Amino acid sequence: MKRFLVIFLGIITIFTVIFSLACPPEPEPELTKKWTISGTAKFTTTKTDNIKLAAYYTGDGLIMNTSSKLVSNVVNLGNETTTDAKFSLKIDASSLSPSTGHYIKIVFWRDADNNNKCDVSSESNYSACPNKTNGCPCFGPYDSLAICSYYYDEGSNSFMGTQKGWNQRTGSSKYTPIDSAKKSGATIESSYDF
Repeated sequence: MKRFLVIFLGIITIFTVIFSLACPPEPEPELTKKWTISGTAKFTTTKTDNIKLAAYYTGDGLIMNTSSKLVSNVVNLGNETTTDAKFSLKIDASSLSPSTGHYIKIVFWRDADNNNKCDVSSESNYSACPNKTNGCPCFGPYDSLAICSYYYDEGSNSFMGTQKGWNQRTGSSKYTPIDSAKKSGATIESSYDF
């Protein structure tokens, strides 16, 4: 009986090895690191400097600082007193090494020195928020103003709705994986007077 058991276990081991060599595990899918969002930006200004819109990698918080990194093109929204300006942001996160809890956020700023960078030490910057009245199909809708942002997760979190990679904010603490998030037709706004 022992001899039969040894032979049986040997056969199972051989089949297991052959099966694992014949069917290697599938590689993980490549994470999305580039995407484009588009829509309409609303703001009010009483200054003559151009208002700009861009995406910044802010690391493990949503506060702009001197180490925040520009990760998109910069859209010039103009300097009209009140306007609804069309925008298209091409976000490229391929040079980043994010960890869970890191963010990219969409920012408006008054570009006083016209260098296409949000100089946090000398220029006012404001978070782009979805329009709470009409809703924002790209980033919401929300029941109150909230920061338009992206959250990086190293795994899945069913409570937040995240998957591994970048996730687009779609509610107070809710996110949608970037591959399934709506990326066009957004209405974003700044409630501040530049």
